[in-house]
Amino acid sequence: MQDDDGPTGYQAISAYHGEPADCKAADGSTIVCCLHGMPSFPMWHRLYIVQFEQAMASHGSKLGVPYWDWTKPMTHLPELVQHPLFIDPSGKKAKKNVFYSGEIKFEHKVTARAVDARLYDASKKGHENFLLEGVLNALEHEDFCHFEVQFEVAHNPIHYLVGGRITHSMSSLEYTSYDPIFFLHHSNVERQFALWQALQKHRGLPTRANCGLNLFHEPMEPFGRETNPIALTKDNAKPSSVFEYDQLGYEYDDLTLNGMSIEELDNLLKQRKSKARAFANFRLGGIKTSANVRISICIPNKDGRHSDNCDNYAGEFFILGGKHEMPWHFAYPYLYEITDKVHALGLSFWTQITTSKP
Repeated sequence: MQDDDGPTGYQAISAYHGEPADCKAADGSTIVCCLHGMPSFPMWHRLYIVQFEQAMASHGSKLGVPYWDWTKPMTHLPELVQHPLFIDPSGKKAKKNVFYSGEIKFEHKVTARAVDARLYDASKKGHENFLLEGVLNALEHEDFCHFEVQFEVAHNPIHYLVGGRITHSMSSLEYTSYDPIFFLHHSNVERQFALWQALQKHRGLPTRANCGLNLFHEPMEPFGRETNPIALTKDNAKPSSVFEYDQLGYEYDDLTLNGMSIEELDNLLKQRKSKARAFANFRLGGIKTSANVRISICIPNKDGRHSDNCDNYAGEFFILGGKHEMPWHFAYPYLYEITDKVHALGLSFWTQITTSKP
């Protein structure tokens, strides 16, 4: 695929998500086509993984897109993407590993990575895995609209922590899809969406959206265009067409999360929801860049002559963005759990506190 400059080649498929920007915003400005910050985010990226997999098949591949389950403990990136060369088992010769990096031909660049140590620290013994926590907080929600906000923000850390501050990397909305690890990441994100749908069926609840319904009956760009060479995605370009992913021709080897079955996961989520908890509430919108948002708890000082005590780090989350991103603003709040920090500060849940974002 990386040697093919045609419509099913790597450059064309990567451009579906990022640069060169090829879609239009309501005000007529040019933006990249990927959908973020809105209820159709899971469906656009579900279809995108199918697009990539179908393009692979057109080049002779008989494999599905592998997924990288980053909720499990790790000390390095997946072996598939780790090394610039691999030994071909048939000829015993070293060959270029196409999953190590990707070309961005129109800018004469190659993708790079700057992996942040927090990606690995999260899963060390004795540390809370904040990647898993983000997914669990999303799966707790029993309606699609609140789930989608948590789900989308839970997927952001991988982009930021793999790409670092490098422009042509996973951390930039416009170039993220040129790094082959993007597809391993989003194959797992798609699997997590399928997991939520399986949970909903187990709960006896709907698996479809109950908000932004006007968005679900318009073809998603650029899948609905006549220029799309993949019939499967062109014919299913409307978000409403891709809730049932089995009609897109694939299934998963298992739908578990960090070793937990659907039933075990449901029991864990019920236990979490049965306890009193504290959350910081954020109304997020596009800022045209990626960001690491640090959260601090501010305790008001009763003495007006002194500043509030805001030196209380409570966690962080990540935003994925870029200068050509679509205008977006979540219709529902993003909730970040701060229960442990509130307890550690000796506060009750009724204490007046605020959160700051340095």
